[in-house]
Amino acid sequence: MLSNLAALSLCTMLYAVLPGQSPCDPAAPQVALIDLGTGTYKSFDGGLYADGSNDRPAGHENAGRAIAESIVPLDVQGNPHPSGRIVLISIGFSNMTQEWAVGAVGEPASQALTFTTKATALQATGIVNPRVLIVDGAQGGATATAWGATPPNMQSPPWSVALNRLLQRGSSRFQVQIACVKTAHGSPNQCIAPDGSSTGDAGLLAADFVAIARNLQIVFPNIRLAYSCSRTYGGYALTGLNPEPFAFEQAYGVKWMIQSQIDADGVYGDLNFDSAGGPVVSPWLSWGPYLWANGLTPNGQGLFWAADDFRPDDRTHPSGSGVDKASDVMLHYFLSDTTARPWFGWQCHYGDMNNNGTIDAADVPFFVTALLQPADVPVGARCRADVNNDGHVDGADIEAMIELLIDT
Repeated sequence: MLSNLAALSLCTMLYAVLPGQSPCDPAAPQVALIDLGTGTYKSFDGGLYADGSNDRPAGHENAGRAIAESIVPLDVQGNPHPSGRIVLISIGFSNMTQEWAVGAVGEPASQALTFTTKATALQATGIVNPRVLIVDGAQGGATATAWGATPPNMQSPPWSVALNRLLQRGSSRFQVQIACVKTAHGSPNQCIAPDGSSTGDAGLLAADFVAIARNLQIVFPNIRLAYSCSRTYGGYALTGLNPEPFAFEQAYGVKWMIQSQIDADGVYGDLNFDSAGGPVVSPWLSWGPYLWANGLTPNGQGLFWAADDFRPDDRTHPSGSGVDKASDVMLHYFLSDTTARPWFGWQCHYGDMNNNGTIDAADVPFFVTALLQPADVPVGARCRADVNNDGHVDGADIEAMIELLIDT
């Protein structure tokens, strides 16, 4: 008779070779989490939040908005000061630092395509709050395990590197109020079981993401908000760094971590962000930019990934075009999300489509263009077309535009 261990080993080997039954099938993810809705992936529901929804639950949304509206510039000691800074820092690994600030490896011109460069350019126009200081804390090789190690060692990487980058920008850990996190495990090999009986690497990631959230509160004592990003598509990967289905399943780790805070159920440990509920051990947590799409199949945001969006040597790290795509999603998120706009910006003269200082009939053609093809117009024009200031350019802005034209 086989021992239990031997039987389990034999069962695992047999299961792995059954047609269509591989527990780590790279073709398993077909639909982006944001498009899955109440459908399921390996028995787990879709959507960024519970019940297949991409919208934050009302209570969590209201809490995030209240925090966002209370954020003010801080000096380097962490005291409110009108000439201080609102520091937004990235936390993560190689893909994050390349998309956030440094550009694609071997393509120096692609630095101009990063989130930091795009957002900084908009600060001169007032679209992005000029008091916001964007710092890149992400680093190559800095996995979720490294960031989640407890207690956080501020004298060693990755935290020491992030803190040094703050100092290089004339800032300090006491000025950081917002973080954007994107990371994963290196070369994972445990996927979610087809029947959902095991959460695989995604479950391990959820635990590490919780540890990262708690570490953020320790390292940055004035942090208020932390947004988490999904990975980009891993179906073209030429190495085992983070192929499919792991690139897709990373998002479940994010989802479960955030839901643990929303439910306050302690599944992955205490994540309290509200002093009224006890000691604060974490910032308020939310989904940030969702970056996954099934290759050339656009997701609900219109995002898709071609092989050339990744470096030819590994098809995992972004090329210049990949940096451009990812940073566009990031920029749109921070300009439009209800918990980011109060401190990040989205400041412009609503309705003044030709940007000449007045609102009149000359603005109408530009407004119509932005309304019909928002993705094809510059971000400044999208800002001015968001006449009702809800973060979206859509039919709801028409009535607001008409009222502006009548009143001027």
